[in-house]
Amino acid sequence: MIRPLGVNAVALVKGTALVATISVVDLTYTAQRFIGSTYKPFEIFAVTAVLYMVMVYGLTLLIDALDRRYAEET
Repeated sequence: MIRPLGVNAVALVKGTALVATISVVDLTYTAQRFIGSTYKPFEIFAVTAVLYMVMVYGLTLLIDALDRRYAEET
């Protein structure tokens, strides 16, 4: 039961910025502001991409841990 809900949660984070506290839109907007002041777009967007991947990967690890925990109990 946890696995399907987790897959949906990851899809929501990837598909919409409303779910995450630090959303993709906020990350992109902040990155564009930094680019305007530093003039280093590659470095800023690389850090933004890494932050997004950390968010999604962390959520995936959490879902896997919950799935294993509750699968052992049933």
